[in-house]
Amino acid sequence: MVKSTVAGKGMKDITVNGHQVFDGAVIADNIRIHGNGRFLEGLSSQQLRIIGSCSIKGNTSVKHIYCQGHGKFHTLQVEIIQVAGSIAAEHVSGANLIDIKGSLQIKGSLEAVNVTIRQQGTASVNRITAEKSVVIQADRLSILHWLWPRSRRGTYHVLKGYEVKVDHIQSSLIVGGYVEIGPNCAIHKVIYSEYLSVAPGAKVAEVIHLSQHPQIWRSELC
Repeated sequence: MVKSTVAGKGMKDITVNGHQVFDGAVIADNIRIHGNGRFLEGLSSQQLRIIGSCSIKGNTSVKHIYCQGHGKFHTLQVEIIQVAGSIAAEHVSGANLIDIKGSLQIKGSLEAVNVTIRQQGTASVNRITAEKSVVIQADRLSILHWLWPRSRRGTYHVLKGYEVKVDHIQSSLIVGGYVEIGPNCAIHKVIYSEYLSVAPGAKVAEVIHLSQHPQIWRSELC
């Protein structure tokens, strides 16, 4: 059964158990999705918890997202993201912490202070820019990591941050002050200013050291 609702300002809590469609913009303190929720005009919330599935068109502004199911967004502004399921978005910005253990797909850019991704499912991001750190590692507690270790690479076109530490990824460009390339990586180009280490077996086609640009990851040179 599909229930269509027009939600406005001042709602404290919203809980979706079945399949519910929200026609108007939603503003609420806490939103819980146990079934399937569709938001056609965006939403604003302090906390969004997704156990089932959630699809949001337009702009989404949330302080804290916790997703055990599947969340699909267009433009997402958020402070904290914790994902144990899967999340897909066009653009993500404003984050202080992104901690993803599961599947991640971002067609555009992800901008945050700190990004931590523990790859378990598929991961594909066009561009990550972090003010402080980008840490991307395979989830070694996952049985898939041990059964098909070389197939668990995530794809990240561009990674930029003060400290970048990665393994089991492929990337066109990594830019950072301190850069650590772990095992099972295939990187086309690395630009760093202070420190670089590359694990045995990792492949890096081109390395550029720009010590005169200590904050190279913030520049528009790359």
